Order: sequence, then C-alpha cells, then structure tokens
Amino acid sequence: MEFSVVVPVYNSSETLPELNNLLEESLQIITPDYEVIYVDDVSSDGSLEILKQLKSNKENIKVIRLQKNAGQWESLLTGVSKASGKMIATIDDDLQFNPEDILLLYEELKEKQLDLIYGIPSHALKGSFWQQHRIKLLNFILGKSNTSSFRVFKREVVFDNKDDFLPQKHFEAFEKNHVAYDKKSFVKVDISERKAGRSGYDFFKKTALLTNYFAEYRPKSPVILCLLGLLFLSSGLRIGMMFGLDFLLIGFYLYFKSVQLKTKRKKRLSKAEFYE
Repeated sequence: MEFSVVVPVYNSSETLPELNNLLEESLQIITPDYEVIYVDDVSSDGSLEILKQLKSNKENIKVIRLQKNAGQWESLLTGVSKASGKMIATIDDDLQFNPEDILLLYEELKEKQLDLIYGIPSHALKGSFWQQHRIKLLNFILGKSNTSSFRVFKREVVFDNKDDFLPQKHFEAFEKNHVAYDKKSFVKVDISERKAGRSGYDFFKKTALLTNYFAEYRPKSPVILCLLGLLFLSSGLRIGMMFGLDFLLIGFYLYFKSVQLKTKRKKRLSKAEFYE
C-alpha cells in the first residue's frame, strides 16, 4: 500500500459524503494504491451508517468504531496503528482543511526529503481574542511546536523495522522526540469555517484535554511538582504547607493520569471494531 489517510470521525454525518469524494479525487492523483481509514468515536448522529454506505464494497475504505468515546487523539492513534501505507496522512472530518491540500503536503515532503510535514492554517478563523491566542499560549507553556491535525508523514515515523506501532501517547508529543528537527516542516494552507455541526469539546472535555497535554508533553512534570511539594512542606510555614500539599496532589494526579492513558490505549487498540 502506497498511501493511507486516517480520519477521526465524530458526529459529522453532514460532511462525510463530500469529504470522501474530495479525498478520492485527491488521492487518485497521488496513487491508485491508497486507503482511507475512518475511525468513528461513537457518533450519535448516524455517522457510522453513512460510513458503512460509503464503504459498501470498496476495499480501499476501512471503517473502525471505538467501543467508547475517547476523543480525537485516541481515534487518530487507533487509525494510524491500522494503516498500511508507506505514506500516512491525517485530516479532520469537518472540511475545515481542504483534502486537495494533501497533494501539496505530499509534494513538499518528497521535494525536501522530509519525514513529517504539517499543514498550518494560513489565517485565523473568526473568534474571540482568547480563542485566537489560547493555542499559542498553550504551545508556549508546553514547549510545543507549531503543528496541526493535518499532516503527512512516512510510515517509519510511527512503525519500527518489525512493523510494530510505536506511539503510546499523543502523536505530537511522540514525534517531538522521535523526528529530527531538520526532517519535519510545515506548509501554510487555507482553512475554512466549519461547514456543519460544532466542536465536540465542551468545557469538561477541554479541561480533561489540558491535563492530558501536561501528562504527555511534560512527562517530568509530576516528579518536579512532587519535589516542589516536599520542599514547600519541609519549610514548616503555613503557606508552604498549603502550596506543598497542592503540588503533591497535582503531581500524583498527573503521574496516574499518564499511566491511565497508556493502559486505556492498549485496551482500545485491542477492542476496536472493524466493519468490513
């Protein structure tokens, strides 16, 4: 298999037919030897039924359904772990990124002999000041580079020479330490307003996502927080005792969160349902 595209899906029944058509048109230009892997994150709007219709008897379309709603990160990793292509692309299901730009990323990756390339929005979408700058602030705090969910990369980025799947955490946290700086880049691409539906992340999901970020992008943070907590507690001061206990609790929480994420991923990968 030459090329795989992985699409995490959640309540996107209105955009899936158009998305699939655009993907097929774009991928035919790259190679006729391709597959599209849709990972349904327990949608409630009939997305799975539409995916089954799109697949019908097409061998190059694969549909996976997770047993429990796990979020975009987990859906993406599940799909990538099942990809067969020498090249792998990931793109969202909402048509904010144009599937035709996969060709642009692919050609740039080949020309510059890269291992990984991201499609970065060329402009900010409408929204509040906080919405437009929160990602930049988060990236700064985490030491996270300028990335997006739209990317193309070589198979060997995520599979070893025995074809075992490597990432056991968020893709970007993984590639940060596994892809050389001069082997990855980005290209600015157009981005559109969401054509239908709305984001699946409410306040509680965004809060959980933030703790996942720290657990995976800053794996040493639990140790640092616990050490700071012990240092404050040893001061004997009332304010030190208060801050020390807080730091210890947060440190232990982030540690157990990182362990929990790894355990859940192993179970999810083994229980994902394929629809042939």
